[in-house]
Amino acid sequence: MKKKTFAAVIPAAGLSSRMGNFKPLMPFGETTVLQSILHLLKAKKVTEIAVVTGYRAEEMNYVLQQEDITILYNGAYRKSHMFDSICMGFDYMKDRAEHVILWPVDIPAVTEETVEKLLCAAEKSEGVVYPVHNGISGHPVIFSEAAYEKILSHDGREGLYGVLKKIQAVTEIAVEDPFVLMDMDTKEDYRLLVEKKQAWERETLMGSRVTPFTFTCQVSLQYGEIFFDEKLVYLLNFVDRLGSLKKACEEMGIAYSYGWKLIKNAERRAGFSMLCKNPGGIGGGGSTLTPSCRQLIGSYELFCKQLKTCGQEIFLGCFDWYRR
Repeated sequence: MKKKTFAAVIPAAGLSSRMGNFKPLMPFGETTVLQSILHLLKAKKVTEIAVVTGYRAEEMNYVLQQEDITILYNGAYRKSHMFDSICMGFDYMKDRAEHVILWPVDIPAVTEETVEKLLCAAEKSEGVVYPVHNGISGHPVIFSEAAYEKILSHDGREGLYGVLKKIQAVTEIAVEDPFVLMDMDTKEDYRLLVEKKQAWERETLMGSRVTPFTFTCQVSLQYGEIFFDEKLVYLLNFVDRLGSLKKACEEMGIAYSYGWKLIKNAERRAGFSMLCKNPGGIGGGGSTLTPSCRQLIGSYELFCKQLKTCGQEIFLGCFDWYRR
């Protein structure tokens, strides 16, 4: 597998306990906090992106289903720290990219110009690159391959700061962008960040700031009528994870009868069983996916990924002219 020049890891598994609201999905501009980061990365042609989820993972999955990114689930999110999610992301990306952008989800307002400066500097770096505003280092931070092992072998003490202290090759990029330092831990932080971002955008309205449209597509399989789509894939994946159609329906907030109807219709059209029901007994019964169902899901997801990758390249080529 040929490595991408750049990939990105966005840790977003936390409980947002100090905020009171779920930070990744809070409104930000015309979209959400998390999606604003994703869209900026994609505008800079960083398409290999992993978001580490945990708290409210199902809701995140639903929102991210059209974003063509990788979702990594940190099941220990209630007991672990952000650094554990960081390690999960870097372990996934270590063989996929020459540089990894680490972008905490609660720092969503970084400007496009800053990201461009960091990317240009990182191409020449063999260590770590980060922005500095008024003498204070901020985010996002870009790591080269040579620094991956420093993260993955770190014992977790002092979190990311403990890793950075071990890396000798450091490039600091001075920026005028105050948003590299502005996170949103509390509602007051969030309010001030939104206000300052709006003011910043008004001041730069006549500049050459690029604001791209977003691209999505939905894939459905049909045989006479649609019988297999993203909704059914999510339902089946929940069944696989929870071992129960009933629990899967509860997680998705749909009626059991409706979930069962979706699966029976897919079985009729596909010509094979989707679920293998396990008999009850001690602990009760449940359901597992049949081998044919797993193969269908795998083919569907591979097709969607390849289609969206090609589509994103075509989309960027067609709409690269758009500026406001």
